Amino acid sequence: MDLLLVYGNTYPMLWPQPSGLSYVARAAREAGHTVRVVDLMFEKDPDAVLAEALAARRWDLVGFSLRNLDTADMRKPLSFVADHVRRVAMALEVAPVVIGGPAVTAAPEALFRRTGATWAIAGHAERGFPQFLEEVATGATSFTTPGLLWREGDAIRVHPPDLAGHTAGIDWSVIDRKKYARSFMAHGLVTKSGCDHACTFCDARVTDGPFTPRDPDAIVEDIVREAREYRLNRREYFFIDACFNQPLDWAKRVLEAIARSGVKVAFSCIVEPTPDLDAEFCRLLRRAGNLMVTGLVGTFHDAPLAALQRPFRLDDIAHAFELFESTGVLYMPQLMLGGPDETRDTVESGLAFLARWKPIMVYPAYGIRVYPRAAIRDRAVADGLVAPDDDLLDPRFYLAPGLDPAWLGARTKGLRAPLWPAVVGWTRYMARAARLWV
Repeated sequence: MDLLLVYGNTYPMLWPQPSGLSYVARAAREAGHTVRVVDLMFEKDPDAVLAEALAARRWDLVGFSLRNLDTADMRKPLSFVADHVRRVAMALEVAPVVIGGPAVTAAPEALFRRTGATWAIAGHAERGFPQFLEEVATGATSFTTPGLLWREGDAIRVHPPDLAGHTAGIDWSVIDRKKYARSFMAHGLVTKSGCDHACTFCDARVTDGPFTPRDPDAIVEDIVREAREYRLNRREYFFIDACFNQPLDWAKRVLEAIARSGVKVAFSCIVEPTPDLDAEFCRLLRRAGNLMVTGLVGTFHDAPLAALQRPFRLDDIAHAFELFESTGVLYMPQLMLGGPDETRDTVESGLAFLARWKPIMVYPAYGIRVYPRAAIRDRAVADGLVAPDDDLLDPRFYLAPGLDPAWLGARTKGLRAPLWPAVVGWTRYMARAARLWV
């Protein structure tokens, strides 16, 4: 089959490389299909580029990787659903269309209905995609592919998704590395998929499955191969991982393997202040080439942390920040104020707590994007913030009753790390990044 695979992300603030699409493209090629990949990121006129690609030949199938439903930012929400609908309609004029990617996995049936695509695949598609292509090629009207959605008359049929994790690294041969290098975006490195945590604002436990770590030696093999073939060790990596420090023993083994490999690498990753975080892990971060860690701490008060079912409390955050500062790990906490049980008092208390520390940067935000399969949806409905029948394709946000978004905006506007520690921190960051070129 002749396949056109399209990466539909066009928003400059959300520009990670199309890692999931690379998995699917590799699987299709290995199964003997002809694949062309079109990446709409960085294109001045994405619709024109798509139209040109659609007209280039007679395609047997067009696939879209849809990363985001919207910006998930209550301060300035921007939906991408209309763009997805329009581009799928363009493709349907020339070939059947299958949609997949994180946006589909977050709201499978709703986005399938809204776009009018021929099929949709939720979950990890690289193992099931060749099976799907074989079923399409034989003219099947009923399917066995994991995660597939299709229509039978007026009914929509759905198979449970494959959430078994990724067995290989990103296929960089299908990605325009030069464009992403010019964007100063770190290159992605898949270390694991899934998440075991039960945070109510997040749907990862449902949509991505449990922690499925990759073998540390396989991760290092990716780094070595990518250094040899693509010189990616001369660029910063970002570990694609919801919480790199979990499980902690596995994370330590990954860092030890990277340090032993002798390959120069610099990386950032997500580290959450879980109770088991220790100094050994922080020292291994430094040995392996860590530039900075970040994490969605969210809020700095036990009441809203408990309401969100975060796997840590304020004492754990203080312990983590103390470890970072004593071991020289640069860190950037991300805020998400305004969740259940948040009040003006908890916000003020949290900001006072934050003022005690020396992060390299602070990312402030408020309001929680309510996703269809996240537990906070029930709380949002109970609090009258979301209608029970809302499919949540359009952005809806949870903000604790009694909190004024204008007040939160004023309190977080310009929130940043203390000037001198931030200057010192960024100087250290640049010095560490310079190791790549020595």
